[in-house]
Amino acid sequence: MNNCVLAVDIGTSALKAAVICADGKVLDFCREEFAPIEIPCEQKFSQKWIFAFGTACKKMHGAISDARAICVSGNGPTLVFEDGTTLLWNAPISKNAELEKAEAELENAAPDSSGIFCEAKKSIFIPRILAAKNIFPAQWNEGKKIFSCPEFLINKICGAQITILPEARFRAAYWTEEILDALGIPRGMLCDFFPSMKIAGYATEKAACEFGVPYGIPVIGVGPDFVAALIGTATIKAGALCDRAGSSEGLNLCTSFPITADEIRTLPSPVAPFWNASFLIENPGKSNSEKVKNFAQGIRALKKCAEKHGVFFDDTIAITGGQSCDENLIQQKADTAGIKIALEQIADAELLGDAAIAFTALGEFDSLQNATDAICKKQKIFYPKNSKGEK
Repeated sequence: MNNCVLAVDIGTSALKAAVICADGKVLDFCREEFAPIEIPCEQKFSQKWIFAFGTACKKMHGAISDARAICVSGNGPTLVFEDGTTLLWNAPISKNAELEKAEAELENAAPDSSGIFCEAKKSIFIPRILAAKNIFPAQWNEGKKIFSCPEFLINKICGAQITILPEARFRAAYWTEEILDALGIPRGMLCDFFPSMKIAGYATEKAACEFGVPYGIPVIGVGPDFVAALIGTATIKAGALCDRAGSSEGLNLCTSFPITADEIRTLPSPVAPFWNASFLIENPGKSNSEKVKNFAQGIRALKKCAEKHGVFFDDTIAITGGQSCDENLIQQKADTAGIKIALEQIADAELLGDAAIAFTALGEFDSLQNATDAICKKQKIFYPKNSKGEK
C-alpha cells in the first residue's frame, strides 16, 4: 500500500490532480481542461470544476484507492455562491470603482469610515464581494453562503462551509468584521475562517458515489493556488524565488520582512515570519517573445526592489504552471533574464504544495519546511547561455 494523498488544484483553464507519495513520487496525474468561455463571470462556471474533478477521479481510480487524504487548492479570489453562481478572479471589474461606489453610498451613514476604506483597499476579496453583489443581485438577496474557489469543491466533497486562511496574517488581505460591518456585507454570507493544515471534514457517502473517492477519507484545505505554488516550489525560505507561469504570471520572492515598491505586491508568506513579494503579469503574452520580455522585466523589477532593501536574491528561480511544459520557452527566459530556472518533478508544483500541506496535517512531518524538503525536488536546471553552469 502506498503512502500517498490525492492533490487537486483548480486553475483558470484546467483542473489538475495527482496522487503523490510522502517522498515526492508522483503515482498518477490527470489534467482536465475546461471548455473555453467568452465571459469571465459565466454564471455556472463552477460546475465545470465539479465535472472535471469527477472525471479525474475516475481516470485515476486505482491510485486514489490508496490515498490517505484529499487536499484542494484553487484560483483566487474567485467567488462562488452556494448555488454555483461564479465570479472568476479575472472578471473585468474595477477594484477602485467598487470601493468608491460603496464609500459614496455610506458617506452620510458613516462619515468617519475613511479609515475602514483604506483597509478595504488592501483586501484581495472585498472589491470582488462588492462586485458579486452588483452583478448577481438575486443570489445576493437570497443571503446564501459565498465560497472561494477551492472551498466550493471542498464543500461538495465533505460538506464543510469554510474559508481557508493560509496563515493568521492573511486576515488583512481577506476581511475583518469591522470592514464587513462598514460595507454592509452580512457576516453570515461568508464562511468562517479555518486554518490550513487541518482536516476540514471527511468525504461523504454522496461524494464517494458521485466522484469515486474513498468514503470517509479526510479532506484538507490548502487555500489559494498561489500559496500552494509557493510551498510546492519551496519558496518559503528567505531569498527563494518562483515563477507561477500559466495563463497569468507572478514572480515571487520570499523575504524576511515586508518590502515595497510601485510594481511589487507584498503579502505574508504561508510560513511565519516570512513575507512574499510579487511582480504580477496579468497577461504574459501570446508569443514566446512576449512572455520572455515580460518575465525579464519582472525579474529586473523584483531584483531592483530586493537590492534597494538589502534582501538576498537567489540565482535560481523555480517555475510552475502551463509555461513549464515548454522547455524551449524556459531556456529563452533563462537566457534573456540571466537567471537559472529550475523545473520540479511535476510541471504543476501547486500539487506538490498541496501534498506537503496534507502530509503535515496528517502528522507525517512535524513542519511544513520538512515536508517540502522531502517532497519538492528540483529535477532539471536551465542555465543561461554563457553562464558557468552551461552544459
